[in-house]
Amino acid sequence: MRLAQERNYPVVMSWATCVFGWALAVQGKARKGSKHTIDGLAAYRATATYVDQTHMLALQAEALSLAQEPAAGLRVLAEAFAAMETTGTPVARALVTSS
Repeated sequence: MRLAQERNYPVVMSWATCVFGWALAVQGKARKGSKHTIDGLAAYRATATYVDQTHMLALQAEALSLAQEPAAGLRVLAEAFAAMETTGTPVARALVTSS
């Protein structure tokens, strides 16, 4: 993350922030982790990049679920399914259906 920030790679930085948040969540720091996934996805969207959005949404949904926010997690999953239909990203389907 530090290198992405130093070199001014906003797409990489936002993606790394989301993955970092997910990692925190699965390690028991779900509230803090879910905030990072939310921030990372917001920063990612600000770059107008949508290539890996469904993957990031799946990570965010899992983090929210672990943070005891099931309604928010389900809303994010619904968004992920809609994004899969729009973008045709079948790779993330397995991640979304397993969250």
